[in-house]
Amino acid sequence: PTSDFPPRGFACIVCWRRASAVVAMPIMALAAASSAAGAVGYNRSNFLFDKELSQKREFQAQKMRIKQYGMYREDIRDLVQLTVRKMDNYLIVNTIQLGFCLTLLIEGRPRPNPQGAFCTPGWLITLYALCTCGAFVYYLLSIFLAMHASIAAHSVGVRMLTQHVRLPIPTSQELDAVTAAAADFEAASWSDILRIPMLRRQMRALQEALSSADGTSTAGDETVAPAGSDGGQAAGTALEHFALFKKVQKNWQAFDAYARVCMAMGTNQIIHAMIYEILILLEAENNLIIPALFCIICLSTSSWILAKLDLYHFRLPVFAAMLLLLPPTLASVTMFLYHVPHAEREAHQFGKLAVPVVFVLHLIWTVFSTRLTLPGESMEIRLPHSFRGVLYLDP
Repeated sequence: PTSDFPPRGFACIVCWRRASAVVAMPIMALAAASSAAGAVGYNRSNFLFDKELSQKREFQAQKMRIKQYGMYREDIRDLVQLTVRKMDNYLIVNTIQLGFCLTLLIEGRPRPNPQGAFCTPGWLITLYALCTCGAFVYYLLSIFLAMHASIAAHSVGVRMLTQHVRLPIPTSQELDAVTAAAADFEAASWSDILRIPMLRRQMRALQEALSSADGTSTAGDETVAPAGSDGGQAAGTALEHFALFKKVQKNWQAFDAYARVCMAMGTNQIIHAMIYEILILLEAENNLIIPALFCIICLSTSSWILAKLDLYHFRLPVFAAMLLLLPPTLASVTMFLYHVPHAEREAHQFGKLAVPVVFVLHLIWTVFSTRLTLPGESMEIRLPHSFRGVLYLDP
């Protein structure tokens, strides 16, 4: 008997496999296309999500920079107001004391004595007039210096706010740089478009695990951006507005310092003028020795305390105290001797010796206090470093 080759069953199997392959190829192609479409959709969604996060981050950074520069502008205003408000206080106090000097010169002048009454000596009126006029000049200088310092500080502050410390408003180019369209995804590489989700990260984690097991480490693809790389100011450059203000502050620092010095000198002179006014009013005109003595002691002590508070390095305190306390004391003793009965000759002899000493002591005090106001050579700006007011010029 004859047999067919190949067998009929084998031929059926071959035909079935061929038919299965023909049918499976479209199915596999459809599955691959579906997977690719899914990967593209997933990667496109990730692209849009990342761009949205990037935009939000950039917009938040821009808002924080605007707030930061707003704080810088507020710092400039505070620094300027530190000088302006201080000068305003100086102006108020100096104006009141200037009016007080005018009152002493006009309303407080010695009255002519009736016939037979004791005549106020001319040297006492001269001391009173000199001290009052000296205080008037010092207060006038202080007002002028304070006005200049206030105007200069306010002008420089406005210039800094309008020209240097401006709000960092983003430009159109900066805004366009962070915007993205869905069409930008099409310009990416095919490896990014068809990236299989989680494959790269899992492979990187596996590689790091194998490297750590071998005792070695590999650097990752991602790097951490340094501080300040996003357009913000790095540490060390965030205080540039302070450095700029310290540079322009030199335009009025000396005026600020000497306004305070002139006010202190004027106060010292007006206290001495009040002492001699009391000698004229109480001791010369009314023969009230004890009240005049107490008033002189109080005012002389106040003059010493104010000098002690104003001066930072109070050199030669005993010498300064002698210059402040001796002139009123000698003038008071001389006026007391004038009222002692039957002591006119001794009073005139003592006055001839004491009165020139009083004038010389006042002259020495003027020279000594002027010497203290001289600027220091070691300072960048020539300021009277002996006065405490200079300590509050630098913020």
